[in-house]
This record gives sequence, C-alpha cells and structure tokens, in this order.
Amino acid sequence: MLKTHSRITRLISVIIIFLFLFCPPLYADGTHPQGIKLDGTIGTAGKIELPGPNYAIKPEYGKQSGANLFHSFQQFNIHSGESATFSGPASVQNIISRVTGGSASRIDGKLAST
Repeated sequence: MLKTHSRITRLISVIIIFLFLFCPPLYADGTHPQGIKLDGTIGTAGKIELPGPNYAIKPEYGKQSGANLFHSFQQFNIHSGESATFSGPASVQNIISRVTGGSASRIDGKLAST
C-alpha cells in the first residue's frame, strides 16, 4: 500500500512540474480580455459592446421575471480601476447573469448594483 501511495505521489509531482515548465501561463503575452459585450439573447439592446471603463448595465439590457432580472453576456471582463454597475427597478430583488462566449471572465474591478 505504501509503495502504491509513493508512486501516485511521484506521478502527481511529475505532472505538476511538467505543467509549470511546459505549459504557458494564461495570458502570458500580457494581454487580457477587455470589456463587456451583450450576447443579444435577452433584452432589447441586441448584441452590443458596452462603453467603459465604468460600465452601466441597464435593466433594458436584460429581462425581468418576477423579482429577478436576467442578463446574458458574450464577454464580461472588469479590470482594476473599472466598475460594472447593474441597475433595475425597485421590484428587482435578484440580478442573475450568465456569460456565453466560451472564454473565462476576468473580474478585478468593482461590481455594484443600484
């Protein structure tokens, strides 16, 4: 049993070392995805890119159902020094969002709701 555990530990160590040495880090070239884009599947605004760096995400960009306001984005990235503020009527209790574009989102800035 101890021998098997030792082999597994060595195998995991080799895999981790391989990943660190031979797999480039994500965004190694210094570029990061930029901005917020609606995917056009929810709301009346269609497929648009929102102006930043202080993104105003209006209720008409989404769809309200009861006390929930739903949004759908193709891309959602907020960098340091940027902000995204979701707004909606007083009847909204929850804002639910999804990102459908297939790339990871980067959120280093401020998220808020009003």
